Amino acid sequence: MSETDFRLEDELTVDRGERVLRSIEDARTYVRDVLRERPDPRWQAVFRRLDSVDSESDAHEAARAMRELLESEGLLRAQTAR
Repeated sequence: MSETDFRLEDELTVDRGERVLRSIEDARTYVRDVLRERPDPRWQAVFRRLDSVDSESDAHEAARAMRELLESEGLLRAQTAR
């Protein structure tokens, strides 16, 4: 993990492709893939936020924005107990 990559407090499991996002870099890669398929201003805004993360606080806020967008799109899989 690079200096500008941060672990997500809570992993995000995405229904589409059943991907598990564990870090800011995972989230950036996922959003980049979505943007290739459909450039959407909401996804672009989240990508910019993820791409500008350089602190734990930034990472927390970017992860929150990512979670909200995934929920609004119906893409966030419910977490199961481990």
